[in-house]
Amino acid sequence: MHDDLTFVIEPYLYWTLSAVLVALLFTLVLHAVELDHPHALGTKARPDLSEPKDAIPLLGHTLLFLRNSHRLSEYGKAWSMWRKITSRAFTVNSYRNVVSVSIHHFTKLFIRILEAKATEGTASDLSPLLFALALDTFTSMSFSEDPASLPAAARGETNAFAQAFDDIPVLLARRISMPFFWLIERFDGTSRRIVDDMKIIHAYADQIIRQRAEKAQQLAEDGSLDMLGRYMAATKENGEPLTTAQLRDATINLLIAGRDTTAGTLAWTIFELCRNPVLVEGIRRDAAKLDDPTELPFDLLKEMNWTSGVFYEGARLYPTVPNNHWTARGEDQIPNGPSIEAGDLIVWSDWTIARDPAVWGPSAGAFDPTRWLNQDGTFRKDSRLHSFNGGFRRCLGKQLFLLPSSSPPFSAGAVERSPFCETLAHFEAVATLLALFSRFDVSYAPGYLESTPMVKTEWCEHESPRYRPALTLPMVRSIPYIA
Repeated sequence: MHDDLTFVIEPYLYWTLSAVLVALLFTLVLHAVELDHPHALGTKARPDLSEPKDAIPLLGHTLLFLRNSHRLSEYGKAWSMWRKITSRAFTVNSYRNVVSVSIHHFTKLFIRILEAKATEGTASDLSPLLFALALDTFTSMSFSEDPASLPAAARGETNAFAQAFDDIPVLLARRISMPFFWLIERFDGTSRRIVDDMKIIHAYADQIIRQRAEKAQQLAEDGSLDMLGRYMAATKENGEPLTTAQLRDATINLLIAGRDTTAGTLAWTIFELCRNPVLVEGIRRDAAKLDDPTELPFDLLKEMNWTSGVFYEGARLYPTVPNNHWTARGEDQIPNGPSIEAGDLIVWSDWTIARDPAVWGPSAGAFDPTRWLNQDGTFRKDSRLHSFNGGFRRCLGKQLFLLPSSSPPFSAGAVERSPFCETLAHFEAVATLLALFSRFDVSYAPGYLESTPMVKTEWCEHESPRYRPALTLPMVRSIPYIA
């Protein structure tokens, strides 16, 4: 992953273009919107900004919305179709069998790689290994393929697909703050890089689809039907099968969900555990409950209370998608906030919300797994967290594992209403943390923390490492660890 993305055109040309384009955009914006709230753009009269307003419940001070932006209804039907298909594939039985087998296999491989590196006594960067672990695990369980990116990452080799997957979010995120990006990118070479990276990603997805089609008969005879197999067997409303382009889009979306959510949260969580090593003892107490800490049974996930709290605290402070947005389908009123009209684009920052005392209390910026535990030490959810989205667009599988310990392991109703992404990230992350910290003492390489750039928000005194502008949440500096 590149530490910095620099322009290759002459500086004076870039700044001249930027100044002209920013001035033009600013003029257009002034005619299009007026300030409605200290933290919102709208069409009402300007308020007196000298009088601060109270924080909005659950959103704190982060809300931004743009009037009459654009509608995404044309994508809604396709999204709903993918969701229904996905929910049928990730059931309790699939977690107990297919998902568990993949997670256990690649977790053991991950540990063997770390054991080999530990004998060398040198610092290793865990981030590439974590992303490779998530990619191999998810590709295996969903597409019946092993991309072997974990062994490649262990050898220090660059996987072209993984590199393109890392570059694209960073390149696209620049467009958020770059006026007339489509023009500037033609001069600085970014447009060419995006095209090349997308060719790599599409070729990889097409290869998965092609290989899966070749195995279709064999897998059907075995009674196996992985995620891609379900997509290939699905039909559109008119009864026609999905096109190759639609299958490719579905494959890429699944890879993003299955790779970045788990690996990104794990990387940030391990950073915080190294900064607060006393928290590792709770993970080791959970690991002691298992016969083999590298093989967490899915039915015992609900008993890993402390480790679950550690994962969710990492997901709270370091959401995989730091900024998010919805388009309003109808009129609404945000409590203590602005009114919403159909077509408004609502934008908020989960990263900032996590550090807002108005939402999470005075210790909002602290990494504290106990905020996810009841007084008796059992794990609990908190409705203030929406790192995995919420409502109709909530991340697939949000509540699958959240059943009382006294209940039967899982009910049919829970399966029907709870498909996949959050549960998968939770299961895989907890399994990885148990395996890692039951075997190793992990610490930063000497001098790393002191030289890491930190940031803090207006309302929070706790510092966090700076992250690079991207659609996801990559670290500015990869973290070298000693295990």
